[in-house]
This record gives sequence, C-alpha cells and structure tokens, in this order.
Amino acid sequence: MITVFNNYKKQKIDKSEIVSLVKFVLKGEKSLQKNINIVFVDDEYITQLNKQYLNHNWTTDVISFPLNDDDKIEGEIYINIEQTKRQAKEYKVRISEELNRLLVHGTLHLIGYTDTTQRTKKKMSLLEDMYLEKC
Repeated sequence: MITVFNNYKKQKIDKSEIVSLVKFVLKGEKSLQKNINIVFVDDEYITQLNKQYLNHNWTTDVISFPLNDDDKIEGEIYINIEQTKRQAKEYKVRISEELNRLLVHGTLHLIGYTDTTQRTKKKMSLLEDMYLEKC
C-alpha cells in the first residue's frame, strides 16, 4: 500500500500520479512493496527530521527511511516542497519535474541504493533519468 500525505497545503499534489510513479520504479527494480508513506513537508519539518535522525542541522530536499524487514519494500519518503521549488527554479525545470525526480530518488533509497560516493551518485542519477524518461 502506498499512502500520500500532503502536510504542505500551499502546493496541490496529484496523489494518483505520485503513487503511479513509485509503483513504476518499484516494478522496474523488480521490488515488491509492503507499505510506503510519502509525506510532503516544509523546510522546518524536514530540518527537524534531519537533526533528529541524521544529526544534520540543515534543510534538505528528500529523506527516505527504509523500514524493510523482509524482501518487501517498506518505509517513508519525506519531500520538502519549499526546497523542491527552489531547486526547480535553480535547474530551470517545472516544479512537477523536480518533484518527480525527488520521488524517484527517494524510492531508489528505499530499495537500497545509496549516493554516498561519486560512483553511487552517478548510478542513482542515471536510474533517475531512465525512469523519468520512460514514464
């Protein structure tokens, strides 16, 4: 089950499109999902998560918390809409495009991909591009 929560009321979110994209990535990675929550938040909320769970005192665009205890994907993805808007402006893309990229990125993290090195960042970026082009 994939559930979408929009805690950032200033931005309309198409929940069915979000669910479809996550399912598309999971299918492409041959991953089964159990429960995935996707939560849209603001700078303040994601900064608190970053401090509390990752010991980072700054805002970020997306945080994923995998909760997998078997072969099915379970977890939460938090996407910061305020940061999404800033990045969309910086990269000269629509907000929806940047949001989709972050959604794919967060889903790949739930599956087990990391971006801690240049090599793993590049691999994730290539996968993001592939899924965004295909859908």
